[in-house]
Amino acid sequence: MNRRNILFGLLITLAGVLALPPLTLLFIPDAVVHQAVRQALATKGIKLQAEKITTTLPFGISATRLTVSDAAATWVTLDHVSLQLRLLPLLSGKIAANLSATTGAGKLTGSVTLLPRLQGNLQIKNLELSSIPLLATASGGAIDGTTQIDLTLSSTTPAAVTDGTARLLVRNVRLRGVRISNIPLPDVSFPELRGIVKIKGQTVVIDNLALQGNGIYLRLGGTLSVAAGSPLNLNLELMPGAEFMEQQKTVFLFMLPYQVSPGHFKLPIAGTLASPQLAGR
Repeated sequence: MNRRNILFGLLITLAGVLALPPLTLLFIPDAVVHQAVRQALATKGIKLQAEKITTTLPFGISATRLTVSDAAATWVTLDHVSLQLRLLPLLSGKIAANLSATTGAGKLTGSVTLLPRLQGNLQIKNLELSSIPLLATASGGAIDGTTQIDLTLSSTTPAAVTDGTARLLVRNVRLRGVRISNIPLPDVSFPELRGIVKIKGQTVVIDNLALQGNGIYLRLGGTLSVAAGSPLNLNLELMPGAEFMEQQKTVFLFMLPYQVSPGHFKLPIAGTLASPQLAGR
């Protein structure tokens, strides 16, 4: 047997070996994959429902009409989600995957490394805030705007807490009929919101996320957790101009107990993501 035939035989053998795991994955029933994903998220208090979850070649999982929620509220509904294992990083002992998702005009793309330590970078573009059910549930009103997010995640060791940074850009922000407990917030619009939030494990740290509107300045700070049912620890400051206060004086009369100085209101927010409440009420 000449060298050419030997090399050809080795390539055929290698191709067969590499094909076995993907083909094996395809023989796993979709219902089993669906159940496994649901159980993995349930340990975190997160519920997942999907119209369909299937395996894809070479090492992937795809879902349509996927809804993520907890016991209190629906967080988000995605039209399509795809998770595809990257093959080249396996050669260096890494487990990494590409992730993509869509909801309406919003698109998420990025990559995540799971082992030997968590790292990732995700980009979200053209996400309409009005398409996120959790915001409507939490606010009791309507929050509109088109969002872009650049999220970076990293950890130093497999057991270390994951750190991250999310850079936010939201255009044409509008609040209408929003309430915290029984206190209404003013109806207001902002041309743009830019900010950075920090992530420490399941805790999101917000440091002076500010919005400058026509006649009012809002500032949000504090911490929240994405763990199901975890308490909020936020402060929302409102600094309206005299004309704006006069236009919506009924709203600001409700806020008088939270006025810290003329034209400066500070609302401490507790409760949960799905049900924010004013602290002490």
